[in-house]
Amino acid sequence: MLLTTIKRFLTEEEGQGTTEYILIVALIAIALIGTFVAFRDKIFNFIKTLGGDVDSASSTSQSKKAEGF
Repeated sequence: MLLTTIKRFLTEEEGQGTTEYILIVALIAIALIGTFVAFRDKIFNFIKTLGGDVDSASSTSQSKKAEGF
């Protein structure tokens, strides 16, 4: 009985696919974190530039509204 249980445990593959997916997701997360850490200054400057572009576009549209366009 114990030997049968051990054999069944060793040959059972249910849940193996889920474990593989979890490992893949973990590796992708580690790669993304590494990329963000390596390029954090460039990413920060890019986001800062985008914010400046949004601010300037917003102020331009507000000045056009004030002029009556």
